[in-house]
Amino acid sequence: YIQRPIMNIFFMRDQMISTARGIVIGRMNSPQREAESHVAEFCLDKIGMPPIGHIDAEGAFLEGGDFLPFGKNAFIGRGLRTTQEAIDQLMDNDWIGCDTLIVVKDRWLEQEQMHLDTYFNVIDHDLVTLSENRYKATADSSQYLTADIYVREENSYRKVGENEDFVNYIENRLHVKVIPVSRPDELTYASNYLTVAPRRIMAVAGQSAKFQDALRENGVDVTWIPLSNLTKGYGAAHCMTQVLGRDEFTR
Repeated sequence: YIQRPIMNIFFMRDQMISTARGIVIGRMNSPQREAESHVAEFCLDKIGMPPIGHIDAEGAFLEGGDFLPFGKNAFIGRGLRTTQEAIDQLMDNDWIGCDTLIVVKDRWLEQEQMHLDTYFNVIDHDLVTLSENRYKATADSSQYLTADIYVREENSYRKVGENEDFVNYIENRLHVKVIPVSRPDELTYASNYLTVAPRRIMAVAGQSAKFQDALRENGVDVTWIPLSNLTKGYGAAHCMTQVLGRDEFTR
């Protein structure tokens, strides 16, 4: 007998993305998880929520942990698991529905930060977190992040910025405050929280006093959840949940 157990499906973030337009079925980058998107689509059809599209272009891979809506904008990570071909397909079909798409480009390509939501996350329209190694990285480091900026015009997107310093873009163009996440906190999934309302999050218990103080000082209401068994699967609250519907331009 040859078995292919679907052992990672308790992480429901990656099989699809939920945009202002609807649900788009992704394409998993690892063969071990290939069947998960088919299972997710089967369930969506059963509850009367068929997807608006599928990622299927040549060389196109999309995993949901790389997609973060941000008001009228959205972030999408391009790196270890999501490719430019998938991002292009999303834009070409106008499946995202945001005014500005910020493509965060990762050159490090390490499993420990395989998705955007493993090192970057959104708490509110003016507050985000970012792993310290990314926040402090200089242009000569593989951990340095750049961004390509696309704006929506009619039903298509036009690139208006390329290889912009990601941290500078967040702080000085979007005017968003960044809370750096230390390496020890990152290893206990501090970045992988679930935002349930502006400045209200569900996060993994056990983070440092410094990180807890930073959240408190910025008016963040945190529900700390013990997830030590589930995080052994390599993810936390954000990875384990999925959004089925969004109001247009919801943060």
